[in-house]
Amino acid sequence: MGETARNKPNRYGWRSLLAAPLISACFAASLGAPTPALASDLLVNSGGAMARIKVASMVERKFSTVVRQQYDFSCGSAALATLLTHHYQRPTTETDAFQAMWDVGDQNRIRELGFSLLEMKRYLESINLKADGFSLTLDRVQEIGVPGIALVDVRGYKHFVVVKGITDRVVLVGDPSTGVTSMPRHIFEERWDGTILFIRSEVLVGKANFNRVADWRLTPTSPYDRARDDESLQSLHLHQTRPSFSGISIGTLVESP
Repeated sequence: MGETARNKPNRYGWRSLLAAPLISACFAASLGAPTPALASDLLVNSGGAMARIKVASMVERKFSTVVRQQYDFSCGSAALATLLTHHYQRPTTETDAFQAMWDVGDQNRIRELGFSLLEMKRYLESINLKADGFSLTLDRVQEIGVPGIALVDVRGYKHFVVVKGITDRVVLVGDPSTGVTSMPRHIFEERWDGTILFIRSEVLVGKANFNRVADWRLTPTSPYDRARDDESLQSLHLHQTRPSFSGISIGTLVESP
């Protein structure tokens, strides 16, 4: 039948995404990850004066802007809570997102495979946020300049992470199982399947919370070669369609103005 309009790339390089098959089997190693140490107070005596300084462990710092997943199949709900809480100023717990998607989802499938991009999209729409999944290049994600949820492969497991920032050399990732981390672009691209879920509303809020210096400082090395992207995602004229051939798939059509 040839390439349909739903899958045809437009001048922006965006392609449609059928989200239903993209189910996350969240990284089971999260169960064996160390429990973050609690912050503690350090008493400092200087010239007879006592000062109390709050000290956080390195593990705790890595989760300061990431919601940690509590179950081996809950990386989707933890990634969603991370995106809303730390990038869109909407405090959300993993339990909030988990319960909402669990109540209306196929619970047996969720236990086995985890949540899907489609379930995340529906949850976001239920709280009045427009969202869609797209198939993009990493260059295009960097140009758009808003955080999103990406599906990656970690030693054979499908796993959702939040893309918090990108430079020409490094991708900053919020991983529900390991916290904030960074990796070379080519490594991320090898693990990433090219799909990403964006919140399409509140674009200015998303842009203001992408590539934040505070997030980069949580990684061992903090790049400062970042360029700010002021392009509005809304200017891309994204339009959503729902294909009639499937009751569970979603398609996203991007039309040129």
